[in-house]
Amino acid sequence: MLTAYYCFVNLGWPPSQYDRLPYGEKLLVTQFALKAMNDQREAEEKLKRR
Repeated sequence: MLTAYYCFVNLGWPPSQYDRLPYGEKLLVTQFALKAMNDQREAEEKLKRR
């Protein structure tokens, strides 16, 4: 469910677009979203250390 929210906020996808994905693609999109969030967090931490 949080992945659908991430896609809505960051990609402009309506929740139905995420919901229609096959199971395997939902898993992949979830992994992509987690990677993007981790990358963002690391970039923010790096800026704070400067």
